[in-house]
Amino acid sequence: MLRKLRTQLGKNERSAEIFAFVLLFILKFAAGSIFALPSLHALGCLDLVYAVRAFLRTIPYRAKKRNLRPLLHFAAAFLLFEIGFSMLTSALTAIFRPQETGNGFFPFLAIVVLFALERYLLTMLAQRGEKSGNRALASLGKTMTVDTVLYAITAAAYLIHWITGLRTDAYAAFPAAAVIIIHAFLIAIVMILEMITEAPDPELVGRIRRTVRECSGIFGTGRMRMRFFGEGRRLLSMNVYTPSAETAQAAKERLDTIAEMIGRDSGVQLRLYPLPIDGSDEKGIAALQMLTEALEAEDWRACADHFHYVRGENFDNLIFDLCLPEDYDEERGRQLCGRLENRIRGQKPRYIPVPTVKIIRQGTGNWLQGSSQDDRPL
Repeated sequence: MLRKLRTQLGKNERSAEIFAFVLLFILKFAAGSIFALPSLHALGCLDLVYAVRAFLRTIPYRAKKRNLRPLLHFAAAFLLFEIGFSMLTSALTAIFRPQETGNGFFPFLAIVVLFALERYLLTMLAQRGEKSGNRALASLGKTMTVDTVLYAITAAAYLIHWITGLRTDAYAAFPAAAVIIIHAFLIAIVMILEMITEAPDPELVGRIRRTVRECSGIFGTGRMRMRFFGEGRRLLSMNVYTPSAETAQAAKERLDTIAEMIGRDSGVQLRLYPLPIDGSDEKGIAALQMLTEALEAEDWRACADHFHYVRGENFDNLIFDLCLPEDYDEERGRQLCGRLENRIRGQKPRYIPVPTVKIIRQGTGNWLQGSSQDDRPL
């Protein structure tokens, strides 16, 4: 089973994450049923919550699926509400109508073994996420922290039950049930916020981006995202290429001044973040500008982030992260890369684009280029 998971992890990280949580759900729920421990039932259902949230992140934000996306999110939220309240009911039933539980050491051993298995699986997924740049997988360490606390509560409660005979193990189900209900609230609230916010205006974003590039000491712009907060309030965050010779503090102060000036004129709250680049390399700066213009001609939402210009004997490599919105799939991303290479080499045959394509997930409230917590390479 673990070998199958490692094979699946190499092919598709997100399906491996879902598979791991479903496996943990089945094992914990089975152990909870065998030993009549509602706390293990609750921990298993919490893994089901994580599997559902991983599945919801796979649903693309596309116009043709706008009705399906909120429907699935609200259905998932309702399902998780039901599970959470069912766990609370089961725990109360175990307290007021106690049943005979598993005897002695074996239920405690099951708790320890399941905890060790979960640590192994989530550590493997988190390490894979760090290597591939998948921040959603890399952030599973936070999940391990929450589950470690819940496991500690479950183990301590069972030991007290084992020693005293009191049904303290049933009380251990309450924290896990509360976490499940909180996740259900978050899924529903995030989808409501996404539905009530408006889409970014391409003309406004393009005008701000051009104004930023025209400022002295700015060589180009990288990844950007816009969020709406209601009542016309808009926040646009943007990576900006600045001279590497400039200190971080000086770059921050200068970019804050530029952001305040442009934000006052455009009515948008602007945040600029420096990306250092060699300002004395005229050929590299020219290559970056050519790349930016080529990307804007293909799709105004596409951005070149972390650009590097590498000279070669016969060819010069343009190495960068190509950030694309969520409505791109693998095939469409490859097609854009092909058109981009043809456009650039048509102007400058010596240049060879070397993009690392990243699909940036949509975040709460219509991000322009998505949430920084889930950068998904193709």
